[in-house]
Amino acid sequence: MKIYTIIIIITSIIFFIYLNIWFFCKINFTKGFINIYIIVKLFKHKFKINKKIYYINVAKILLDIKEDKTKEKNMIKFKHLYKYRRYLKIFIIKNISFFPENFENDFSIALEFYIVNILLKKSFLNG
Repeated sequence: MKIYTIIIIITSIIFFIYLNIWFFCKINFTKGFINIYIIVKLFKHKFKINKKIYYINVAKILLDIKEDKTKEKNMIKFKHLYKYRRYLKIFIIKNISFFPENFENDFSIALEFYIVNILLKKSFLNG
């Protein structure tokens, strides 16, 4: 039984040292839509998401919301997510930039930032 716990501890330490997660998010605000571009890097794999959200569709969704729904009723749906707040403390937002940009031949304002884990691995790897 002790050998299994030692193996589990060693593999979890190795996993912890090489855990590498970061998110890159760029949001372009134009006069007709919002473009959200996200890159998620987990270990050595990159996942790219590019989504356009038109203001007209957002307005339709917001106008369809019924008046009788209170904030408390809506928060009940997400109440189970509060227990995961402690895991968000290992991430930090870095390199926030806000600048004008041309996106699809149209003037836009871009918001760009990184979300990275704050664990210092170089001290573990270099000794």
